[in-house]
Amino acid sequence: METGTKTNTNRRLLLTYFVSALLFIASILFANWQSNAQSERKDIRENGKKTTALVISRKEIQFKTPNGTVQIKPIVAPMQGTLKKYDVITVFYDKQNPKRVVLSQNDSGFNTTMWIVVAKLFVGSIIFAVLAYRKQRKLRKYSIGVEIQRQ
Repeated sequence: METGTKTNTNRRLLLTYFVSALLFIASILFANWQSNAQSERKDIRENGKKTTALVISRKEIQFKTPNGTVQIKPIVAPMQGTLKKYDVITVFYDKQNPKRVVLSQNDSGFNTTMWIVVAKLFVGSIIFAVLAYRKQRKLRKYSIGVEIQRQ
């Protein structure tokens, strides 16, 4: 194998391992973020103040607190069609920070989607690692075969 080709192959191999590690780290970070966000929403539902809100647009709601009116996008906005303008819905908000709002509806679809993203990142990291390992083994076999032929 020529030196230039060997260098390029080593770079590609290193890049493949790097992408694998990057995807693995991203999956861990994303799982941590999703877990924290999910518990934050659960905490707001359990300990927050329940009230009704007016839907202003597909993504924005408005509700009254003891300190005044709040107009905000909920932490998890539902998919199209769920929020219709001028509908009155039930929401929970954090008493200390009314800008932290969750809808009373179930957000399991959102949670499932986020966990699927985590799984895809993790599986992608495994696939890249396996591809890099197989290429590395193939290169070792080739280099051992070349050394035997030279002798």
